[in-house]
Amino acid sequence: MKLKHKRSLHLFLFFFYIVVTILFYVGWNQMMYQGKQPLVVVSIATAIYFSGGAFVVPIGWFIFSTLQELKTKEQDSEISIKDSFIFRYVFPFAVFLNLLITYIFLNNFSKQFDLAMGTYIYMLIFLGLIFVILMITSYIKIIRDNSKHLVMALVFMSLIVVSWFLIILFSADFEEAAILGCPLIFSFSYKQIYYFLLFIGLLYLFFVIVLYFNISDKIKFLSLFFSLTMLIISIYSVFYMITFFDQIERYLNLVG
Repeated sequence: MKLKHKRSLHLFLFFFYIVVTILFYVGWNQMMYQGKQPLVVVSIATAIYFSGGAFVVPIGWFIFSTLQELKTKEQDSEISIKDSFIFRYVFPFAVFLNLLITYIFLNNFSKQFDLAMGTYIYMLIFLGLIFVILMITSYIKIIRDNSKHLVMALVFMSLIVVSWFLIILFSADFEEAAILGCPLIFSFSYKQIYYFLLFIGLLYLFFVIVLYFNISDKIKFLSLFFSLTMLIISIYSVFYMITFFDQIERYLNLVG
């Protein structure tokens, strides 16, 4: 694929993912909590996101960017910083913005319905710090050439943030619903989702080990590793959103 086409596809996916996320939260708020009928475009975006787009877009984007990165040869890697960022880090950056958008909207909902978001904002700040260190490691040559310990630090920090998100997900309400066997989404219960999310975490750890021992190029490893980290976090984020909305529904049923 030509650089121009690859760049355009990444940018299209970036704007599509962010815009659909924003429209989803706007549409969901209007339909579920304000009793309003949203605009057609907002309704379509809400349907796309909630019917699977929240999973399909980041997973498909991750697969595409990973395959392109694996095909990149050393002699092809001397591209501009702008293109390097677009090809390697615009996907993780889009997921980070998605998390920020999620926090903004869910924090507003939490105030309306007296729900707590735990340490989500601190986790987000920590993730932003990882992203900053990643950029420094990738694009400042003197640091990049002596970054062995920094790469290890990024790996451990990323493992911490994934574990942190799991802890946020498995709140007291989540665990209580899992014990009681409450349904969550479609035909899946909280308990089934609990084990599924743990399995995803173990799968992530397995692939981190595979990448670490099979990718010798530090920049390629960081690109693939951080994209994988953000993919897992994006999946956790969707389930966090679903459980959060379910808590609101149970709260409304309780007070109603």
